[in-house]
Amino acid sequence: MKKPRQKTFVKWLVLSLFLIGLTPTLLFAQTALKGKVVDEKNLPLPGAGIKLTASGRVTVTDNEGNFSINTTENDKTFVVSFIGYPSQEISIKPGVSSYNVNLTPDSKNLNEVVVIGYGTQKRRDVTGSVVSLSGSAIKEVPAANIQQALQGRMAGVEVQSVGTRPGAGAQIRIRGERSINASNDPLFVVDGIPYGGTLNDINPDDIASLDVLKDASATAIYGSRGANGVVLITTKRGIAGDTRVSFNSYYGISQITKKYNVYNADQYRALRDYSVYAQDYLADEKQGIAENRNTDWQDLMYKDGYITDNNISVSGGNEQGQFSVGGGYFKQTSVLPSQDFTRGSFKATGDFKIGKRVKVGFNNLTNYSITNGSQFGLNVFPLLTL
Repeated sequence: MKKPRQKTFVKWLVLSLFLIGLTPTLLFAQTALKGKVVDEKNLPLPGAGIKLTASGRVTVTDNEGNFSINTTENDKTFVVSFIGYPSQEISIKPGVSSYNVNLTPDSKNLNEVVVIGYGTQKRRDVTGSVVSLSGSAIKEVPAANIQQALQGRMAGVEVQSVGTRPGAGAQIRIRGERSINASNDPLFVVDGIPYGGTLNDINPDDIASLDVLKDASATAIYGSRGANGVVLITTKRGIAGDTRVSFNSYYGISQITKKYNVYNADQYRALRDYSVYAQDYLADEKQGIAENRNTDWQDLMYKDGYITDNNISVSGGNEQGQFSVGGGYFKQTSVLPSQDFTRGSFKATGDFKIGKRVKVGFNNLTNYSITNGSQFGLNVFPLLTL
C-alpha cells in the first residue's frame, strides 16, 4: 500500500518543480508591441522614435514606418516622436498589440512666418518643403559657426564636420548627393543676396532666422544655382520702440578625456636593450639615463583649450526709422599647441521711411577672422591628433 503513495508523492514533486521553474518565465513574460507611424498625408515616417515610458526601451521605425518592441507588465504608455512633429503619448490597452500612429504638425507652427525666397508666408500657405530654425534655437548650442549649430537640428539636412581644428567648417547636404562630379553645396542667401563667402564669417548671434528650401521650389526661384537646395539666412534688424542694449557672453574649457598609455623611461630602456637595435644610445639619451630623466611628452603637448563668445548690440527706433548696431568677439583654442580660431564681427542696419512711398535701408556686415594651425597640414601631430 505504500508504493502508490510514493508514486503519487513523486508525481506531485515533479509537477511542483516544473511549476517553480516556469514561474520566472511567467513573471517576466514580454509582449511584442507592433505598429506603424505615418504623417498627416498617411505617408510612412522612417526613423521615428518609439520609447516605452516605464521601462525606457527605445526603437525606431523602418523605411516603411513600421516598428516592433517588447513591452513588460509595467509599460502602460509609449511615446512617439519625430523631428518637426509634436510628440504623442499613447496608452497601451490590454489585449491590443498593434497601433497605427498618425503624427500631424503643430498648429502653432502653421502660423509661423517663414522666408520662401521671394517674400514671407505663413507655414500653412507654403506648398513647398521648408524647414526653419529660429535665432534663439541656434544660440542654444555654443558653436563657432552656423554649420556646427545646425548639426542634427533640421530634417533632411545633413551636416558633417570636415575637421577637428577650432573653427573648422562643415559639409552641408540637403536631401543627399545629387551629382558625382559637380558641386553638391547648397546656395546661401543672406538677407536676399546670394552669399559667396564662407559661413565661418557670419556670427551666429547676428541671425534672426534660418530657412532651408529643400524641393523644386528652390530651383523655380533661383534657377540652377538652387538645384542643391537653398539656405536663406535672415539677420537681425532694428525694431521700433525703446532703445535696447543686449549683451551676452560665455566661457568654456575643453580637456582631453584620456591620455595614451605609454612606456615610462625604464620600460622603454628595457625594450630598447631587448630589441635587435644594435646602435648605441645618443649623447642626450645617455645623459637622460644618468639623470634618471622620465618625461611624458603628452603632458608637454596637451593643454587645456577654451572657447569664449562675447556679443553686444544696441537697437531701437520709431515708426519712421529703426536701427541696429552690434559687435562680437569669438575665440576657440584646442588642446594642441598653435591651433586656434579668432573672429571679430561688426554689424549695422538701418531702415528709414521718406514720406509715404519711399523706404531706404542699409545693411553692413563686416567680419575679420584668423585661423591658426591649418598651415601645419594633417600630419604635424600624427599620434596626438588621433
